Amino acid sequence: KSITLNGIVVDFDTTPSNVIENFTGIASQTDFTIAQALGSGIQIGEITIDDVEQQPTVDYTLTGQVVTFITAPAAATAIKVTIVSGQLTNWTSADPGNDWNQSVLYMYIIIF
Repeated sequence: KSITLNGIVVDFDTTPSNVIENFTGIASQTDFTIAQALGSGIQIGEITIDDVEQQPTVDYTLTGQVVTFITAPAAATAIKVTIVSGQLTNWTSADPGNDWNQSVLYMYIIIF
């Protein structure tokens, strides 16, 4: 099964699943290095702290594979970095109508 979004074919039989990297806040650390190399359609889908979505440039920046939080996450907080394959250009939850999670849900409803 596949669909084409903005000229990009997403093949559900061969597209790898999301990769989730977990970290724990220690109150003084702002930089966290993800193991997964980004680029070639592999990028950050979402970053959460204790299940609260963090916004790029507002809550964190990304340089290469280093996520730098503007404010260090509190001690013992659960940090989750979801890495996806595909293009998410201009799709953010702050942009009404273009929420990535909703779009994925809609894709699953339409396809499956």
